[in-house]
Amino acid sequence: MNNNQRRAKAFTLIELAAVITIIAILLSIVGKAVVTIKTSRLANARFLTNASKITEINSLVAWYETSYIQSFKADETQDQDWLSIWNDITPSSLASSPNKNALSRTASANVVFEESGINKLPSVKFDGSVGANFTLGQIDPAGSFDQATIFIVFRKLSNSTSIQNLLDSNSAGNDFSLGVGNDEVNFNAGTSVTTSTATNPASFAFNENVILVAYFNGSFSRAFSNDATEIVGGSDLNIGLNNITGLTIGTDKNGASGFSGLVSEIIIFKEPLPKYLRKDILNYLSNKYDIRVGNL
Repeated sequence: MNNNQRRAKAFTLIELAAVITIIAILLSIVGKAVVTIKTSRLANARFLTNASKITEINSLVAWYETSYIQSFKADETQDQDWLSIWNDITPSSLASSPNKNALSRTASANVVFEESGINKLPSVKFDGSVGANFTLGQIDPAGSFDQATIFIVFRKLSNSTSIQNLLDSNSAGNDFSLGVGNDEVNFNAGTSVTTSTATNPASFAFNENVILVAYFNGSFSRAFSNDATEIVGGSDLNIGLNNITGLTIGTDKNGASGFSGLVSEIIIFKEPLPKYLRKDILNYLSNKYDIRVGNL
């Protein structure tokens, strides 16, 4: 090898080293940018949550969401971590130790922390299998109540046309449940009623982000889906007046009829909320999860 060849080889190695160094720097910058965006997104979600007036509503019973540091165990907040606890973030529950309205389960791969869920915020991912749920023996301080307003932010990850339970009571023999099919809502507070979304443009198809509002109010029960005023099915429902005491999230109380998808937020009140409060909460959820809501 002559001197010119040696110099050319040396330059090649130097150039290669320079390229590798530049790539490493760029990857570091990109990595830091991704972390910054993620941190900013979480900070904005927490700001919107803190700025909402939800805790000022006297009938608030429980509130589960996914952006708060206190919502989950610190060692269960990496992508696809198995979840064992979902804490209630109402002030009284956060002040108690342990969290008095914490939803719990035996950790398994059936219910996991989804780091980039609805609007790229964390979500709880249920796989729809038997027992893939969270449970709570008794809601404190409400005890039991037969009227409620329940807000749930979710995304179905299954095209199954059967009813998948989002929420149920945790009391044997006491029906108090809410489930969805591809284009229908099922209520049951003693009387099971299924209503179609045919008159409402929002459906529950695969990969659609939904804010569902359910009024449990005897013969005046109703649902709203991505809309503040348009009733799913077009009219009130007569679903019975059973009490709800505990909670099952993700299946029915027997662990069946499982929901396959993401859930990001659940807010429960022990009365039917007036329209202006319903609109306020829908506006907060719409902004937080970038879900368009009609008639706000």
